[in-house]
Amino acid sequence: MTSLTPLQQRQIVEAVAGAERRTAATVRVVLARRTDDYPYLPLFWAASLALAVPWLVQAVFGWHLGRGLMLLHGLLFIGLCLLLRHPRLNGRLVPPALRRRQAARLARQQLELQDVGQGRLLIFVCEAERYVQILHDATLAPAVAAGTRHLIEARLRADLAQERLLPGLLLAIERCADLLEALPPETGRTPPAQRLAGQRLTLLD
Repeated sequence: MTSLTPLQQRQIVEAVAGAERRTAATVRVVLARRTDDYPYLPLFWAASLALAVPWLVQAVFGWHLGRGLMLLHGLLFIGLCLLLRHPRLNGRLVPPALRRRQAARLARQQLELQDVGQGRLLIFVCEAERYVQILHDATLAPAVAAGTRHLIEARLRADLAQERLLPGLLLAIERCADLLEALPPETGRTPPAQRLAGQRLTLLD
């Protein structure tokens, strides 16, 4: 996520390192600008509208386009493809349910890519989708109650909507560390000394 400066990224890495010193769990933060470009949606809508509009014009106004119908289909398709590929319009074409499903899929993939072992917690944030999810493996289930996790996610989501990503994320890391602090040391994570700082924060463009 390029909207964060190197200094802000360093603050997040240090916050995660501080959280790991308080708990036996491994904590990782993933920040994504978007989950998908959805390149097929402009083509789908352009094709659908290019087919529907000429027939609608004929039905409503009674115009018989004749041989010009195919030409109008083609011109409309090309024009709509170019128009709907604009970032502002393209974003409006994506159904919210599809955005959430894609973001959730990417979050699960990132948890699976995390260090092998027990006691893994992932804070996933997607800027374009305004999506926030905190994932963890089964080892952490006793410490991370679903209700509390949802409250942390809701607070971070609100901060993201208000463009307060950094303070919201730092608070979420601290609150997750509070939940995980009571975990026993045998949870099985990799010792902090053996972990690279870059593993604590992943930026996806």
